[in-house]
Amino acid sequence: MSLVSIPENSKIEWWTNYDYCEDINGDRGFTVSLVGFCSGTSDLLRVVRDVATAKPSHPIAQFVKPLEAVDGTPSHMGLGSLCSTIHSNNDDTWKNAVWNGIRREYWDPAAEWAAKHGLTSALSKGFLFDVALNHGSEVIDELAKKTGKNPKTVGEKAFMMEFMKARAAVITSGDDTTNNGQTDRVDLWKSILQKENMQLKRPLKDLKCYGDTFEITG
Repeated sequence: MSLVSIPENSKIEWWTNYDYCEDINGDRGFTVSLVGFCSGTSDLLRVVRDVATAKPSHPIAQFVKPLEAVDGTPSHMGLGSLCSTIHSNNDDTWKNAVWNGIRREYWDPAAEWAAKHGLTSALSKGFLFDVALNHGSEVIDELAKKTGKNPKTVGEKAFMMEFMKARAAVITSGDDTTNNGQTDRVDLWKSILQKENMQLKRPLKDLKCYGDTFEITG
């Protein structure tokens, strides 16, 4: 999660990001919590629905209908107090809903794809997870097809290098708006792959992203 937190929140302490909430002007409305659930892309709506199901009286549950109304848009209508409510109600109900959303939306699809295609390393699973949360889990298969490679034939490291190149090409093509044409998010993982640290053994040093340098020791 620290490798996800670096591009998402510019720090390795991911556990401090549960109540993160702001509009980063990415045309997706508010970006929220550990992996950047967005008010305009349905994933935050599903997390808030989980909160409402677990505890209907929870203060965050009040945003189900406003989120339904703005789904698919960057609108803030009805969400004026969303961030302050998340900040003041960063409890176990909220955190459990966040993790349910992470597994359902991103981790499970990435892990299932990895297992199906013989990718077993922590690096491969982590990078697929990052692709899923940044672009959508359906993009994993699209990028794999762009490589023209079969991971079971060429080997995991070689496939992942081509997969990373395919993702970088999409980001710089102008058709992708999620990273403003910057490949730092890919380069971060590629630097680890080039060191052949497939199991992400600590320490992970000299991790560069968006002008900053990080080290993960724990």
